[in-house]
Amino acid sequence: MAVPLAGLGVVVTGTAAGAAVTQYPDPSIAYPTSIAAGPDGALWFTNNANNSIGRVTTGGMVTNYADATISKPTGIVAGSDGALWFTNNGNDSIGRVTTAGVVSNFRHPTIAKPLDITSGPGGALWFTNFNNNSIGRITTAGLVTNYMSPTIANPTSITAGPDGALWFTNFNSNSIGRITGGGAITNFMDATGGPNNITSGPDGALWFTNHRNGAIGRITTSGVITHYSAPGIDSPYSITTGPDGALWFTNNGHGSIGRITPKGVVTHYADAGIVNPLGIATGPDGALWFDNVGNNSIGRITVETMPATVPDQPTGVSVNYAGTDGVSVGFIPGFNGGASVTTFTATCMSLDNEPTGTASGSGSPIVVTGLTSLHPYQCTVTATNLVGTSVASSPSNVIWPGTTGPGCGMPSAPRMVTTAPGNNSAVVSWAPAASGCVAGYIVTPYLGSEQQMSTLIAGEGTTTVISHLVTGSTYQFTVSAENGSVAGPASPLSAPVTVGTPTAATALKVSKVAKGAIKVAFKASRANGAPITRYAATCKSSNGGTTKSKMGKAAPITVAGLTKGKTYTCAVIATNSRGPGPLSARSARVKA
Repeated sequence: MAVPLAGLGVVVTGTAAGAAVTQYPDPSIAYPTSIAAGPDGALWFTNNANNSIGRVTTGGMVTNYADATISKPTGIVAGSDGALWFTNNGNDSIGRVTTAGVVSNFRHPTIAKPLDITSGPGGALWFTNFNNNSIGRITTAGLVTNYMSPTIANPTSITAGPDGALWFTNFNSNSIGRITGGGAITNFMDATGGPNNITSGPDGALWFTNHRNGAIGRITTSGVITHYSAPGIDSPYSITTGPDGALWFTNNGHGSIGRITPKGVVTHYADAGIVNPLGIATGPDGALWFDNVGNNSIGRITVETMPATVPDQPTGVSVNYAGTDGVSVGFIPGFNGGASVTTFTATCMSLDNEPTGTASGSGSPIVVTGLTSLHPYQCTVTATNLVGTSVASSPSNVIWPGTTGPGCGMPSAPRMVTTAPGNNSAVVSWAPAASGCVAGYIVTPYLGSEQQMSTLIAGEGTTTVISHLVTGSTYQFTVSAENGSVAGPASPLSAPVTVGTPTAATALKVSKVAKGAIKVAFKASRANGAPITRYAATCKSSNGGTTKSKMGKAAPITVAGLTKGKTYTCAVIATNSRGPGPLSARSARVKA
């Protein structure tokens, strides 16, 4: 039976830049490692050094629960059953404590040095087995299942993801793992060192701490990893999503609390009351609460309101049928910019010049009506808060409102997509679909991993020019066939192609090399995917001299035949097979 001890330690309050820090020491607190908000409006934490579970109210009242079955508790989380669940790293078991302090213990041969624990879909608890390289699952009734894989290597932390799966960190293999509710495991390698703690972010991605190399990582549900480094990030340990739509983390090596927005802006809060912090969680009072292992206390930090920005663009836009003239637009909201989103707006654009439709709502999905039945549309979504409106999302899949079936036969995917770059354009060609009936083809550009608006090519032609591309940008393309009712599967991505004419030459330096002759030196233009065939240097006079030009393959170019004694400025233009690029800035003045 747990032994409750309660008390209010000496409350110490300090002020970090832009933040108020309070610490709650208590004799019963001994090497607290993890903290979580409980269902009772208090915070619960693990006392690793004295084998107990602690509870602190938002007013700072500390209670301690000791029990013979608790041994080096490490991770803690609120369960779906209204109790707190924790890992016993010292005796290879999972513990449970009710809000009244009643402790239960669950053992199983597959549990080996469990570290972190989280509540998963369906109400079960999931945990990391550090010593036998596995992920465990325990129901609230105590039934344990174990999942092993060669890609799991000393897992430390686990969290429920926005995609319905569980995501975890493999500390010693520098990778992020994903496990479905059915036990299917995927591994995403990360070149940086020591991913330690992971949480689900406000932007639909997962965020984690890189303990060894002092960075914060982000991984999308498709496995794209980004890292953010900044001065002051030092041995980051735990991370959580705050009430302000940012991520908050503990700098165990720096003695500070860090904050990072979904756009990567980092702020640090240092205070004498922050000493080797480990765990961190958002409390029911809207503050951030953390474990101070350096002075055996629980800390609390509140921060001045950060200036709001426009929301991030929504992601994951998809459309489904909704009546004869409508579609239902689903999406994942992005970071709200620090201010509540007041409106989401879905805009559905026709691929064959039919009227555009729009509708607004407070969340996903949004039904857009008034579209032209049996014509193809793509939809985007924006988010608006008190500051302004986000950029539009990437476009959805193509849909034909009012379609009742697959039409005359689902076409197969086109093959052998090839491209030829042009000036702000690309020629896209493909081999036709081998089966199904074809009313046209849909060509979709990708700028990096970001899908752009598609183009509908009516009929059975197999080549087209895609215009309005951004000079100097690299694109890939897919092609899918459509039958007037549905689009078939897309082709594989084409090879990357860079479009456009050369960029402008820069860093022009001019000097007189002889009477009536000026040498024009410059930094070469970027070719944008097609070799530069020539440069043309042109020198113009501001006081009546003759204008002259000279072509060359590279810098420098000497322009002769100028009027002696007159003042000139020069400019350069580069040309490739797609045409001439923009004129450079003019040089400084020089006398010929």
